Amino acid sequence: MLRLPPRLCSLSYVGRGWTGFKPSSALSRAPPPSHLSAPFSYVRGTGVGELHPGNDAVDAVTVAAVAEKASNRLGRSVGSKIRKLSRSRVRQAKKAKMLLEASVLRLFGCAKTRREAACSRTWARWARLGKTLLNIGGGSVGNKVQILSCGNIAFEKMWEAIDKAKHTVHMETYILKLDNIGRKTIDRLHEALRRGVKVSLMYDSAGSTAVPLFVDPILSSLREAGARIIEFNPLLMPPWRRRAHHILDRNHRKILLVDDSIAFCGGMNIADEYCGPELGGTGTFHDTHVRVEGPAAQHFATVVRDSIREASYGRKVKELGSSVYPGKGQQVPLQIKLDGLAAGTHESVSAEGVCVQVLSSNSRRNIRQLQKSIRLCIQYSNNRCYITSPYFLPPYRLLRAMTKASRRGVDVRIITSGAMSDVQAMKFASRYIYSKLLNSGVRIYEYQAATLHTKSVSVDSVYSFLGSFNFDGWSYHRNLEVGVGMLDTEVSRKVEEQFNENILRSKEITKDEIRNFSVPERVMQFLCYIGYRVAAQL
Repeated sequence: MLRLPPRLCSLSYVGRGWTGFKPSSALSRAPPPSHLSAPFSYVRGTGVGELHPGNDAVDAVTVAAVAEKASNRLGRSVGSKIRKLSRSRVRQAKKAKMLLEASVLRLFGCAKTRREAACSRTWARWARLGKTLLNIGGGSVGNKVQILSCGNIAFEKMWEAIDKAKHTVHMETYILKLDNIGRKTIDRLHEALRRGVKVSLMYDSAGSTAVPLFVDPILSSLREAGARIIEFNPLLMPPWRRRAHHILDRNHRKILLVDDSIAFCGGMNIADEYCGPELGGTGTFHDTHVRVEGPAAQHFATVVRDSIREASYGRKVKELGSSVYPGKGQQVPLQIKLDGLAAGTHESVSAEGVCVQVLSSNSRRNIRQLQKSIRLCIQYSNNRCYITSPYFLPPYRLLRAMTKASRRGVDVRIITSGAMSDVQAMKFASRYIYSKLLNSGVRIYEYQAATLHTKSVSVDSVYSFLGSFNFDGWSYHRNLEVGVGMLDTEVSRKVEEQFNENILRSKEITKDEIRNFSVPERVMQFLCYIGYRVAAQL
């Protein structure tokens, strides 16, 4: 038998349906009597029906009406909350879009500075393209950026950041060698652990084949001290345990994230080859790193969490800190102050510093921010496009973007590895496509002073990119990659200056040299080209 609440003691029926509850005034003033616990029933009348206590049955129509009315009220309540939340999200999205547009419009400062910095056509193209780029994700302004083209300075800055860490340190690298530079880095992580800092270290199993986790005493002691050491996609894992990753899927990211406020990114691994003799290295590689301080470091935390999730095969990851690894679905806010934008003036936006976009690549999860941004920048370039990549075998879409840009008059130049390349097979594969690029007007240089390892892009003195991404099929289709795109004229000019300095240490490849290749060299180039193309598609 259904028992109705004591306060709902009367129900009016008018016309064809029930209009609602009418609490009894007598019962509302006095406590409910004991007989109200008895069942209620509908007494049919001519115009109005009342619910009276003491009857033995409840009319089915009454029960349906009560349930329908309650569900309608509950539905309206939930619906209003959903609509409120939806409107709030729409407003936040519109505000973020306005802020992104404002950050793009202030790239060249006032109108006079824009006219002096670039032609109107370049500005018009980048005013449109900048909005598209920043809408890809990971954008923020108000950052401090420092380009580190010297290995000694880069490692000194990274060690200094680790020494000053207060809460968390996460280091991620493709190659980890326990040589002089590697041991100095591990020692600083030990010191951070003694200060109570939470430390996480991730290295790739293929890149760091000389690092046995449970045999080497250095990493074992670091692990026993409380550090979290992660080997990405171990090579020695049995096939039946290799659930998510192919053996060729590698983590090529190089990240150092300190206290969620300072981040380092680029092409430098933890080994002697990336540091000069002054600090105990060999200085074999010529590489570039970038230091970012500001809101962009929070976007690096999202990339770090993606790396740990991939290393854990999609399982729930144990967090080292609430701020270092944002929870699932948590979004990093766009750190831009809004002053005067509502009035329609873009000049008064107080967003000092560099506009930085943290770009990541994870093909397994269909995350291709990095590939899309670089391709769009090359396609929409207007004056110049300078690319540095040690392993140069771009996929078809990037190759087509470069050739088309050169044919429409853009100054496209490429610096890649020369005689001192550490992967000679890649050098032969790259030379196989030189003729197609040279016929399109692209200028190609091979670096001679050292082993090139810098990955950079600079377009129109407006956009620049530094990171771990190579212009080859491995980075484009397989590896986990990360990079920093910077919409800033000053930073772009610094990257271009470094590019011009590298050209002075490089040898330009001409069509005559391509024609003078011997038959064995041409056969080797073809075989290496086919081998890399097939391996990238496995």
